[in-house]
Amino acid sequence: MRGISYDNVREIEALIGWTYILTAIIILLALSVSFLIANIILFEGGKNDRSHIKRRIGFIAVGLVSPTIFFLYNLLFVADNIHKAPLLAKFEEANFISMFVFLVSYALVGVGSMSFVRGSRWGSILGNKLTN
Repeated sequence: MRGISYDNVREIEALIGWTYILTAIIILLALSVSFLIANIILFEGGKNDRSHIKRRIGFIAVGLVSPTIFFLYNLLFVADNIHKAPLLAKFEEANFISMFVFLVSYALVGVGSMSFVRGSRWGSILGNKLTN
């Protein structure tokens, strides 16, 4: 039994549109996971509180792992079903664009939301100085 095959421009354009929609959904999921991780890590307290560094590492790790997995999924599984070179090139370009959009959006939305709640665990990712 043969799997799904994308053989014409209309199918590729629909697939690219779906890829962009999935990118937006994965951005929201990745931000939610980062927020959850940040709230799980407790403040250590004291003069030398380093908990914000653990939260920052979690934020960066989720921000790098999520788009990489999605990119590789598209490259290894979805692109394998495209048999015409021009259509494959079009999809691969969209795959690179979606990864770039993910990285930029994740960083901007994440840092932007952190700057609004500096006194919280999420906001402490930007630095240890809390405004109370």
